[in-house]
Amino acid sequence: MHRSLGVVATLGLGRGIFQFHRLVIKGFPAWLMHRGYHVLAVPTWERKARVLAVWAIAVPFGRDMVSLTSVQHPREAFVAGADADLITPLLLPRLDRGTDPSRWRAGRPAS
Repeated sequence: MHRSLGVVATLGLGRGIFQFHRLVIKGFPAWLMHRGYHVLAVPTWERKARVLAVWAIAVPFGRDMVSLTSVQHPREAFVAGADADLITPLLLPRLDRGTDPSRWRAGRPAS
């Protein structure tokens, strides 16, 4: 038989709600309980420490923001920065480059 251990949710940064039967906690304490619940769910002590460190660093410096457009094609930055002599035919898509590898130069055919 399953028994509910309650409900916990975050409602934004520093705000949350916790409910266990008739006990309801709101605001910052509930937000901390929600964060604590997630730390307990992390599998190893090393990872728990890493999660807590990231959260602690976010307090004075803010959250790390990443543009989703920059992660849609992560390989492009590596191909653009790679030395043309080190790029092998297996590493690059073969679109519009022909079949002669000597003409390939940093992802574009040589002119």
